[in-house]
Amino acid sequence: MKKSLKINTNIFFYIAVFLVPFENLFFAPTAGWATIAPILFGIYFILNINKIIKLVKIKNIWIAILIAFALNIYNFILTDFSVYRTGNTLITLGLGVMEYYTFVYYYERNKLLDKVIKILLVAYAISIAIGIVQWIAIKFNISFIINLFHILLKRSNYLNVGRVQFSFTEPSFISMHLYGVLLPLYYATKNKKVLITIVMFVLLSFLFNSGVRVILDTLIVIIIMIIYHAIANKRNRKYLLIVILLIPLFIFMLFSNNNRFENIVTNGVYADASLASRFFRIESSIYGYAKKPINFITGYGLGNSTIPIAEGFDKAYLNYKNEYTYEIIGYQTYNEHSNDNASFCLYIRIISEFGILIFAFLIYQVYKIYKNSTFAYKLPLLLIVGYLYLQFDSYAFYSIWLVFAILNITKKLEVKEK
Repeated sequence: MKKSLKINTNIFFYIAVFLVPFENLFFAPTAGWATIAPILFGIYFILNINKIIKLVKIKNIWIAILIAFALNIYNFILTDFSVYRTGNTLITLGLGVMEYYTFVYYYERNKLLDKVIKILLVAYAISIAIGIVQWIAIKFNISFIINLFHILLKRSNYLNVGRVQFSFTEPSFISMHLYGVLLPLYYATKNKKVLITIVMFVLLSFLFNSGVRVILDTLIVIIIMIIYHAIANKRNRKYLLIVILLIPLFIFMLFSNNNRFENIVTNGVYADASLASRFFRIESSIYGYAKKPINFITGYGLGNSTIPIAEGFDKAYLNYKNEYTYEIIGYQTYNEHSNDNASFCLYIRIISEFGILIFAFLIYQVYKIYKNSTFAYKLPLLLIVGYLYLQFDSYAFYSIWLVFAILNITKKLEVKEK
């Protein structure tokens, strides 16, 4: 008898892990967050679904999903239904959930994360090398290298204005990787090479002037972690003094090196074009909820997060104090044919699509995960990830699912000092 051919499904998982930093390749299916790694994680999930399903203990989650879909049928009748936007939301949400069970299942099978860390360190090292090449090309105006990046990358417009974006879709995604992927893995494994990689990215982003967000996020993460360590261990209270001394010095460095940061601190969120366009979506959505409180409770339907933006546009626009209107002017009137469903804030997107009741239920589930976890760093990591998603809204991004997986497996996770 012929032996049946066995597929080592781990190869899909390892390729997906390697591609985590390389989210800006020209063949990525979307330009908003141009990535293919979640698709490979999804393939790994599907190939192992019979085994993974045994790990599923989410009766309450399925109840919430059924309620959410019932509300969405109601909302589609009263608002609008777009096959593309609804499909996009279902796919990204589905990929995110599959990532969670993929991370948990992989650990259940392999018990250690050493191989994952090695693959990620190589991948992020290549990303750093790409950033250095980009900086050299920008600094010395090497056009053929810049043109090569224009061919290879989905979005390379930042290079045209002298901003290094490494292998990421845009510079503002750098901190999503540093503090949403690498930092949780560092605290899960205590591998010092992961910490060194984070520091390298921060230093190069600062030297290359890649953007204000990674610098601001770094400051906030440092404050959260030092305060946590000081409170968690009385012997570390002295580090609070370091925070008090370092913050003014850090802010001085930001002011002297980055005009955007100085402008934001001096003149507010609407002084910066990028931050203004993001904040506008939040503000206009809130005004939209006020106009239709019933939709605030039930949501507007899957993929319909731009409807409240349009409904609250006029009132929010009165507060808009920036000349950069390109990104927001299209929301003035809701376009049922538009494929745009970006809120640029996960919490606003969830409320807009599912309603405040489902959002409150999800917060309760996060609290239960937090309460039941024995992971020593669960509080600061949840705070950091919660902060990161204030300016990011993809359901499929790794951070939230990775942190939940770490919190779930910590009873078995062998933390090794590297």
